[in-house]
Amino acid sequence: MQKLLLFLQLLITLTIVAPSFSFAGEILINPGKFDHFNIALPEKIVAGEDTTLSLQAVDAFNNVLFNFGDTEREFQIWVTGSAVVKPTSFKSSSFANGALIVALSDKVAESFTLAIRESGSPIPIVSKDLNVFPNKLTSFVIKSPRIA
Repeated sequence: MQKLLLFLQLLITLTIVAPSFSFAGEILINPGKFDHFNIALPEKIVAGEDTTLSLQAVDAFNNVLFNFGDTEREFQIWVTGSAVVKPTSFKSSSFANGALIVALSDKVAESFTLAIRESGSPIPIVSKDLNVFPNKLTSFVIKSPRIA
C-alpha cells in the first residue's frame, strides 16, 4: 500500500511539474556589430568587360548584418591602376538584405588593389588584390620603322 501511495504522489508531481519543463519557445540570436565586408567576385575579371562585385556587411564571425542600413555610416571605395568602380562612395543605407552590388570595369589587363574604408579614416576595412585577364585577341599591330 505504501508503494502505491508513493507511486501516486510521484505521478501527481510529474503531471504538475512536467508541463513546465516541456515549454518550447523561439530563441532569436542576432549578429554582432559590424566588423568587415565580404567581397564576392566572379571567377575571372576580363579586360573590357563590365563586372559586378557583391559586398556583404558582416560581424566578426561572418554573420550577415541584414539591418546594416540602420547604422548611418559612409564608406569609400578606392582602386589603383586604370580600374573604374561605381559607386566610389556609399552609405550603409544602400545595402539591401545585407548586400550591395558594385560595378567594376577595367580596359587594361593588369593587377590592381580594391580597398574600402570608412569616410574620415585612412585605414581600409578590407583590401583585396585583383587581376584583370586579357580579353580575346581581336587584331595584331605591326610596328616597324618608317624607312626600311
